[in-house]
Amino acid sequence: MGIFSKLVEEKKEEFIKKAKETNMRGHGEINARLFVDAEKKKILFVPHKINHPEFIAAHIGKTKEDIKKNINLINQYIPVTVEIAEEKATAVLVGISGLETWLDANKKKYNYGKDKYHNKKYVNQARDFILAVLQEYEILAPDFKLRIIYK
Repeated sequence: MGIFSKLVEEKKEEFIKKAKETNMRGHGEINARLFVDAEKKKILFVPHKINHPEFIAAHIGKTKEDIKKNINLINQYIPVTVEIAEEKATAVLVGISGLETWLDANKKKYNYGKDKYHNKKYVNQARDFILAVLQEYEILAPDFKLRIIYK
């Protein structure tokens, strides 16, 4: 195994290990819960026992109430779920998580109107970034399914 191949294998193993810590199903399937920081091009793994709103609030040093009052605080943090089976990403969902569902429940109270939680540019950047990472780490299955939700 060459040096490059070894580095790719190590990155793949590290990614899958972190993914397992976010949400591993009983039958071995992994649903990795992530955020992509679209500005910094960084992956944030959401630990299994923490909900998306609590995680992102702690990450940005704000409260959930702060986020409800100013949804622009989360604009650059794009949720991504990567479904992994047999060490291959079989599905990628970009743009929605428990955070957006939680915000939807507060939409009328805080009068978000037609505002989007994440701008389309950031969602597309997050999509491109996560797909590039999965491709580079040789995790992306050739027949993977991609779903993007602009929320």
